[in-house]
Amino acid sequence: MNDDLIRLSDLVPEYARHYDVSFQEAAYNLHELIEQLFREYALKRGKPLPEQIWCVGGAKSSQRSSKGYELDFGGLQKYFKALFDSPEASNPHIICFSRTDSDYTSIPPSVVHFYKAALVEWIQAADIEPPAFILDGNAGDCSTDSEDTDEFNEKELVSIRRIISGLIELIIEVNNAHTAPTLDDEKRKRAENIIRAASRLNSSRKNFNPYPVVISLADAAGVEMRKSWKTLKWYAEDQ
Repeated sequence: MNDDLIRLSDLVPEYARHYDVSFQEAAYNLHELIEQLFREYALKRGKPLPEQIWCVGGAKSSQRSSKGYELDFGGLQKYFKALFDSPEASNPHIICFSRTDSDYTSIPPSVVHFYKAALVEWIQAADIEPPAFILDGNAGDCSTDSEDTDEFNEKELVSIRRIISGLIELIIEVNNAHTAPTLDDEKRKRAENIIRAASRLNSSRKNFNPYPVVISLADAAGVEMRKSWKTLKWYAEDQ
């Protein structure tokens, strides 16, 4: 199995082993992590659990199931809560929605796979420190297709994809701020903040650093991308 993959069923045991804590403590801490991510992404940003960090496959394969399973925050919250509430039930099933069956169903956690590098990237994008035991992964893709990684490793590709998609969203948001009707006071204020942040990119100062301004613009526009301007500079300039 790909070194970057980790099963949902292995998260709690690996956490407990790495930090030398009990199984129940590990389950509780991972539940708290999911709660933090839920508040940041689902409540603040209206974002679901992204498919690029997980896939539902089989016990021996990470190839995505044809059932079209959808994993969400609620399923993970209930799974980890069951583990620290009743540690004797060491392997409860997790509830997923099946697009094929148009219904919720329970599946074993051993068939849910996470891509460690993509998971780390996603956690860090929420300004949360990821658990150390998942920091050694290289992001993969939940498919049978392989990508050319001669020039970039998979973890770098995750960053590049996030940056490019974020920049595209920024262009759209800046255009909307200039052209869309803003009769609503809240929308007008948001548009003004975006325009103000974008205008700071037009600077004639010597040694002007545009990358922190791009990050500030992304925050003003509510666009999700890398939080570190140094990462933008790394990919934008000749190293």
